[in-house]
Amino acid sequence: MSTFNNPKSNFGDLAKKMGIGGNEEKPQLRTAPPLTSTVKKNTATVISSDVVIIGNIKSREDFELNGEVVGDIESQGTIRINGKVKGDVKALNVLFQHASYTGNIVSESKIMIDCDTSITGDISAKTVTIDGYLKGNTVADEEVTIKAQAVVQGNITARQISIAQGAQIVGSIETKATPEPSEIEVDHSASSMKRQALFWRAWKMRKSRKLLQK
Repeated sequence: MSTFNNPKSNFGDLAKKMGIGGNEEKPQLRTAPPLTSTVKKNTATVISSDVVIIGNIKSREDFELNGEVVGDIESQGTIRINGKVKGDVKALNVLFQHASYTGNIVSESKIMIDCDTSITGDISAKTVTIDGYLKGNTVADEEVTIKAQAVVQGNITARQISIAQGAQIVGSIETKATPEPSEIEVDHSASSMKRQALFWRAWKMRKSRKLLQK
């Protein structure tokens, strides 16, 4: 009868006999390490189709234009032009799709012009692919590819030129050979460098005047 007089004590003794409670260690909760995303973020700058920019643009990353720009564009990455531009462009790669463009283009690598793009201006790159309309001269260090729907009004100069059946070209075509190192003469004198700088400055001014007259 005495066991029923102290139910808490009896319950404690019973729990110990069954191995429950007592001084057993409580389980420790461990904090999971933070999740690290392995998805690479898209760092390209994108201008939407309803935006109009008047002024020059410079970017260190890839650049995509769907709107309209009146001014020069320069990028250390790839420029994708799907809108309208009036100005010069300089970039690693320049890709045109459904674009309307007026100005000169300089690429360190490649220029690609799709069948729905119209360009008025001179272009220069290592490789050039044209499938749209181009009014201007083309200079490539390596190869120029003219596709079937291309219409080109201007001179083409490259080491290698391929023209698909159906393409239209009004202008001269010239293939250039890679000069031997012994054939290259370089004058590093200060007076020569100054003359070259003055020459290119005058050349750019003449080009600008021609574009304004057009």
